[in-house]
Amino acid sequence: VATGACFAADQVAYVEAGASGTCDALSPCGSVQQAFDTDRLVIKLQGTTEIVSSAKIVIDRDVLVLGDPGATLPVLRSTGTSTFEVTGDATLTIKDVELSGNTGDGIKIIDNASATLDHVFLLNHTKLGISATSSNKLVMRGCVVAGNDDGGIALSDITFEITNTMLIANGASDSTIGGMRSVSPGPDSIFEFNTIADNTTMASQLPKAGADCSGTAFPAHNNIVAGIAGSLALEPSCQFDHSLFT
Repeated sequence: VATGACFAADQVAYVEAGASGTCDALSPCGSVQQAFDTDRLVIKLQGTTEIVSSAKIVIDRDVLVLGDPGATLPVLRSTGTSTFEVTGDATLTIKDVELSGNTGDGIKIIDNASATLDHVFLLNHTKLGISATSSNKLVMRGCVVAGNDDGGIALSDITFEITNTMLIANGASDSTIGGMRSVSPGPDSIFEFNTIADNTTMASQLPKAGADCSGTAFPAHNNIVAGIAGSLALEPSCQFDHSLFT
């Protein structure tokens, strides 16, 4: 991707809705889990491919997931497990994909793993859009995290770089996290050029409904924070500057 060169054919697993092949270019498979099981470096998604397995997809190796325009991954399960769980020293990179509707978290990052999300939509999960604990790094560029019932993003002991991202209408009247919460961020964490709007939490947490820095400040420049009715939108130690509030 960085050089413009093509990947070798045997490095790419192709996924297309309704297909039943071997994940090759001329014979796509119809299952995201089958594509991960090939151990290929790249997974190429086309169309709307439903994830119906009750088990989470565990990612313990570096993998790049690329979506054609309009590629979506609706999750049809009722077990409450995360869709993708990134573990070990693995790095999951996703570009141009919509992931929606899981009864668990959209993406969970643990055990020193990392994730890079570029133009990824994480929508309408029953739990969190993203959960990252004791991990290496999370990078988000140009993403949308919206409509997730337990909150948008929950980060703990991880360095993050979140830019040009929208955190919209996350949380609920019984959730403790609204748009985002960060606990013990890495020293080089960045949160810039983002929009946080119309998120909510339970009444006792309303002052943190937009962003909760949990007592540890991190640089947060050039953001927009809006739509928090009757309350502050930020936990007091959040260091937002050159930002707009309404």
